[in-house]
Amino acid sequence: MEEKDQLLQYQAQEIRKVTQLQAQLQVAHDKLEVMNHSTEISSMKEMTRLLSAHSQMENRYLLSLEPEQRKAELSKEVFRRANSEGRLAGPLPGAPKPTPPSNPRALGHSQSMKPSSRGSRKPDLDL
Repeated sequence: MEEKDQLLQYQAQEIRKVTQLQAQLQVAHDKLEVMNHSTEISSMKEMTRLLSAHSQMENRYLLSLEPEQRKAELSKEVFRRANSEGRLAGPLPGAPKPTPPSNPRALGHSQSMKPSSRGSRKPDLDL
C-alpha cells in the first residue's frame, strides 16, 4: 500500500510540474505574440512615415513646376495609376481589341450542373 501511495504522490508531483510548465509555455507564447504584433505595428508606422515623406517630396516637386508642366505631370500620374490598376478608360491606340468570351451554351455545348461523382471538380459557370 505504501508503494502505491508513493507512486500516486510521484504522479501528482509530475502532473503539477507539467501543469506549471504548460502555464509558463502559454505565458511565453502570449509574450511572443505581443512582441510580434508590436513589431508589425512598428513596421506599419515606419512604412506610413516613409510614404508620407515620399508624398511630401512629390508634392514639393509638383509645386515647383510651372502650371502647364504640373498639369502634364499630374495627367501622366493619373494615367500611370489607372494603367497599373488595370482601369484604363479605353484601349491604348494600336492595342488589339479584346475578344468577347465565347459562350459554350450558345455554341451548342451543354454543361451539366451536376457535381462530378468524385466531388473534386466544380461545374463551370457562365459569367
